[in-house]
Amino acid sequence: MAKNNFLAFFSNRAFAIRRRIFWSLLAIAAILLFSVAGLLWRVSYLSEREQYLLSTAYPSQQQLEALRAYVVQTNSTLQNQLIYKNSLFAAERENIWKNFVKATTDSLNRYEKSWELLEDRTEYATLLTEID
Repeated sequence: MAKNNFLAFFSNRAFAIRRRIFWSLLAIAAILLFSVAGLLWRVSYLSEREQYLLSTAYPSQQQLEALRAYVVQTNSTLQNQLIYKNSLFAAERENIWKNFVKATTDSLNRYEKSWELLEDRTEYATLLTEID
C-alpha cells in the first residue's frame, strides 16, 4: 500500500502541487547544504591562514625588521668608528654582530623553511647579501 502511494505521488495529477513543493524544498535543502559546506571550508581555510600568520609570518617579519635595524646600527657604528677613531665603536659593533645579528639570522633560518611567499625568501636573501 505504501508503495502504491509512493508511486502515485510521482504519477498522479492530484499530487502536482505537492510534487512542486517537494522539489522546491529539496532544491532549497541542497542549496543550503552546499552553502554550509562552502562556509565550513572557508572557515577552515581562514583558520589555517591565521595560524600561519601568527606562528610564522608575523614573527619572521619582526625578525627581518630587527635584522635590518641591526645592519643599519652596525653601519652607523662603523662610520662613527672611522670618523672618530674610537675603539668603543668597534667594540659596540662587535657586540651587535656577535649577540644580535647571529641570533636573529639563526631564528630566521628556522622560519625560512616554512615561508610560503617567494617575496619573503628573496627579501631575506637580499638582506643576507647585504650582511656579507
